[in-house]
Amino acid sequence: MGKKNEHIMPGKKKQIVRISIGRKLIIAFLLLSIVPMSTVAYYNLIQSRNELNRLAKSELADLSRHTARFIDQLLVENQRNAANLAGNPTIVQFMSESGQGSLILKEKTYQVLQNFVDNHPDYNAPGLFDANGIVLASLTDILVGKNRSFRDYFQISIKGQPYISDILVGRSTRQPGVFLSHPVKSSQGEILGINIAWLKADTIWKIIDDIHVGKKKLAYLIDQDGVIIAHPNRDLLYHSLGKLSPESVSTISSTLRFGTIQNTKTPLIPESLGMDQLAYKVLSIRESDTFRYYSPIDYKYHIAGYSRLEKQTWAVVVDLPESEFLASLNRIKTVAYISIGLVTIITVMISILLAKTITFPVRRLTETVAKVTPSTLFNPSSIADVTSGNDEIAYLGQVLSEMVLSLQASEENLREKKQFIESIVNLSPDILYIYDIIDKKNVYSNNGIRKILGFSSKEIQEMGNKLIPLLMHPDDFKFYLNHTYPRYFKTADNDSIFHQVRMKHKNGSWHWLDCIEMIYLREPDGSPKQIFGVIHDITAQKQAENEKLKAEQYAANQEKQAIVGQIAGKMAHDFNNILGIIMGNTELSLLYCNDPEITKILELIFDQTIRGKNLTKNLVAFAKDQEPKYEFFNISEKIDLVLKLLKKDLEQIKLIKEYEQGIPDLLADPGMIEHTLINMIQNSIHALSNSGHPEIMIRTYCLADTICIEIEDNGCGIPEEHIKNIYEQSFTLKGKQDKTSSYKKIIKGTGYGMSNVKKYIEQHKGTIRVESEVGLSTKFTISLPIINKELTTEEKKEILISKSYFSKYILLVEDEPGISDVQYKLLSKEPFNNKVDIAPNGQVAIDLFERNTYDFVSLDYILPGEINGLGVYRHIRKKNQNIPILFLSGNIEFLESIKELKQNDAHIDHLSKPCRNIDYINGINKLMAMALV
Repeated sequence: MGKKNEHIMPGKKKQIVRISIGRKLIIAFLLLSIVPMSTVAYYNLIQSRNELNRLAKSELADLSRHTARFIDQLLVENQRNAANLAGNPTIVQFMSESGQGSLILKEKTYQVLQNFVDNHPDYNAPGLFDANGIVLASLTDILVGKNRSFRDYFQISIKGQPYISDILVGRSTRQPGVFLSHPVKSSQGEILGINIAWLKADTIWKIIDDIHVGKKKLAYLIDQDGVIIAHPNRDLLYHSLGKLSPESVSTISSTLRFGTIQNTKTPLIPESLGMDQLAYKVLSIRESDTFRYYSPIDYKYHIAGYSRLEKQTWAVVVDLPESEFLASLNRIKTVAYISIGLVTIITVMISILLAKTITFPVRRLTETVAKVTPSTLFNPSSIADVTSGNDEIAYLGQVLSEMVLSLQASEENLREKKQFIESIVNLSPDILYIYDIIDKKNVYSNNGIRKILGFSSKEIQEMGNKLIPLLMHPDDFKFYLNHTYPRYFKTADNDSIFHQVRMKHKNGSWHWLDCIEMIYLREPDGSPKQIFGVIHDITAQKQAENEKLKAEQYAANQEKQAIVGQIAGKMAHDFNNILGIIMGNTELSLLYCNDPEITKILELIFDQTIRGKNLTKNLVAFAKDQEPKYEFFNISEKIDLVLKLLKKDLEQIKLIKEYEQGIPDLLADPGMIEHTLINMIQNSIHALSNSGHPEIMIRTYCLADTICIEIEDNGCGIPEEHIKNIYEQSFTLKGKQDKTSSYKKIIKGTGYGMSNVKKYIEQHKGTIRVESEVGLSTKFTISLPIINKELTTEEKKEILISKSYFSKYILLVEDEPGISDVQYKLLSKEPFNNKVDIAPNGQVAIDLFERNTYDFVSLDYILPGEINGLGVYRHIRKKNQNIPILFLSGNIEFLESIKELKQNDAHIDHLSKPCRNIDYINGINKLMAMALV
């Protein structure tokens, strides 16, 4: 015990990954041959890739630079042509004249323009604008008279500067081109207007289209905003590489640089191709350069070479997919991979040949030994083909055979000892276990766990760290965590820990267990790891102790009840004698009294003697189990009667009454209900004895099929820990038990008031509920069933639909007029129309049964006189064995005896008082149906 933990788990072997010698040789040869070869091949491929990348970038940059220079030369040459046209004498004279003179020169001017177009086929629609931007002459008639003062070329050239525009889309012609404008000046140098030459975009596009890069044409021209103005793929024209800035959008919109959307006047704004990084590089750097980017058009990486024009803010971009110039490298890579693969195959073949003589014999030995188990014996002849040689491997096999045979003999000896120990352990009626207090799970348990708790050892271990929380009683679990568990860390190796707990059986029952534990295993640092324990089942012992305690308590209670019964009976007898004298003299006085005032006083005295008589009955009820005497009465009037009786005690208390209108009369024992109300209200008065603003609220209302009475006060309240005890006999919080000074010292309690209240309510099939908060309030709610004086319309419909029996002859045995009146009306009126005889006691019932032939008997158990309901039943059965008899009683003694009667008589049943009318009728119908069967 208390041994150090060596971290060896019992019953588990360490799993070892074994690699054969042959595989090791193959791996070694592969590492020696393939790794160097692969490294060299990888290095050469990287160097080749870098060189190809460098060459491709240089070629792309040079091609973009040469193309930019070529376009610059084209623009310079065409700007010179525009200047020559502006200096033509006919043009200058035409622009200088006005009115009739201008009309005379118009034909010559148009001829000059036509000659210019004929000599320069790349141009289209040359024109002349006056100083206000109005087109005076143009070979495109639709332009004459148009105002083009908004165009950049006009605004710059009218100031005396020649201008080369971006590639624009004509507003009227909707044709793309470059405007080359030049100021037209008089001989004195006055600017008369401008001339404009429209260089077709096709001229520049052809230069871009003729650029060949690899197998694909990917050269294009962009303007200063990154908008594509020349591209082999015409669908990409007037798209921007990246997102346009707000300033660029505003300029393009105001100058109608790319015209308008077809059939509208809305300016055409280029859409972005999503190449923002490429656009930024090209537009922000003046020198020629290259850039690698990912294209969202074909989803590939590209290398772009780009150069800016000198005469214009444009840039030429020459683009090539990276995969094109790397194609040759991929071919080299394929050859390298094939070479490495061939070398790998050759190396593996050589390794296999070298390992064959070593690997196969060793594998033969390991596989044979691995098959050896405690249940199978090792046979050395099974590896004779390996051990028969003279080399090192044969010698290894011989040594291995001897070791295995020796180990098998040792294991057989240990197995026999283990089985012997396990047999002894499992024969024990107690639970023997090992529990890991760190991992909080069971390590071992014997068969005693099944005998005591119904679980197998496997089921216990599968619970893991939830074992104790699942099975231990919640109250004991708290004590275990706070007291028992910390003791493990303070206990020496040879010390024992004793404790008792309740554990849940597999069937859900609780078993008391006596536990003895000690430290079994410790961590390297000395802290406890596992405990060994023995559990003995003491459930039977605990049950015997509890039964003995209950018996002692019951005997003491019965003795106390007997004493109380004797005292109560004597008090009731003496008090009734006094009340009898008062009552008799009061009645005599009323016969001869003629004074109204005195008569009123005498009547009050007489009423109080009647109430006193009822109180003596309830005094006896403290000790006796009496059956209620049922009557119909108004509950609100009964409450008012009690309040009137307690008027003096209620003088300093604010009383609030909330009676719901239309509450039906309650069928109950008036005396019991009155005594209940007196007890409840008296308790509220006592609870308010130290209250500054005492208040009692009484409510009555109907809820479903019950009459509810609420009595609420704002007094001292009931402590939560005592709520469950308030209905116990002899329990009180008043007098000497008032530890918190919640009541005045003069207030005492008997401990029987609430006990009787609960008994009365339950006898009436009612419930009582309490809500209380210390120092604030207490509210009791009593719910009593509603018994109607006749069937409701719904109940009558239900009866008509169901199988019911009509026009029968029924003997009704009931001594309570309130109940017999209701039952008589139910049975004799519509829809049943039965003939009913009423017997108020047992003797009358027997006499009626002797004279008449009845179909059914409704029989009360408690009857006045010497013959009770059971006596009537026995007399009837002597005469008639099959007539249905329905007992009605709430008497506890009867409820026990009726069980035995029902086992021997199929034609009887019973209902507890009080019962609903519909239940009474259904009970009769059920017995009648059984009798017919």
